[in-house]
Amino acid sequence: MKWLMVFASMIFFLGCHHKEAVEKIKKTEVDLTRGDDDFVTPAALWKTLEAAYPDLTQIAPPTEKESKEEKKEEKKEPKKEDKKEGAKKTDSEEEELFKRRPTVDPLAFSVFLTEKTAGILKEPSYELKFGRGGGSFDYRDYLPEDKNGTFFLKVKYAEELDPKFGKIYYLSNSKAGSGCNKYFEVTKYWKDAMKHDGLVLNTSDFRHIDFTAGTFFFVSPFGGKLRLGHLSIKDSRHPDLLCEVNPRH
Repeated sequence: MKWLMVFASMIFFLGCHHKEAVEKIKKTEVDLTRGDDDFVTPAALWKTLEAAYPDLTQIAPPTEKESKEEKKEEKKEPKKEDKKEGAKKTDSEEEELFKRRPTVDPLAFSVFLTEKTAGILKEPSYELKFGRGGGSFDYRDYLPEDKNGTFFLKVKYAEELDPKFGKIYYLSNSKAGSGCNKYFEVTKYWKDAMKHDGLVLNTSDFRHIDFTAGTFFFVSPFGGKLRLGHLSIKDSRHPDLLCEVNPRH
């Protein structure tokens, strides 16, 4: 609830924005299309998506190749496992479940970081380009931290989200902000901000970390599939402000 109140206050101050849209300002482009190849959709989020999009989140049956491999594994003599090995097996099985969800269509997007306070960023404006599925960035690469001030964070999708059924979720990874591993649906607040210059973030007392550290998920139905992208944000200079990440929950 604390995060939503702060997010709403961000929207309130959007009256003072650039005369020119952030997308049109001269910017430094950064290619982050390599993405997070090992990223797994958190189980808790998937349960939420199953409730929101029941027709698009069904687990597909295993392919013929997968079925044969599973039968081979069943014939093998089971090994004695300790609790830790059993936990690893469970994680592996969970990953296989996610791989069998053919309805997911990875979403590409760009993140615009634009200074309002001169010099608050290393460059006046950035466009961080993410490939299909999304990825992550570290504030240390873009904020020098030699002064306090305000900047904007805006996301533009390569393929638009459904205006009625598209949703935005936030998984907090900030101790002082919303707390550790807490989910929020922030669709309305996010969409309102993106109509203007984006989120208005201030670096005083590390507030920009408190309210954006974690992962944003962009979800939308389209053509019988579920478009899904994620944006993870951190500042590795301040591990004391961040939680221990557990993306499977």
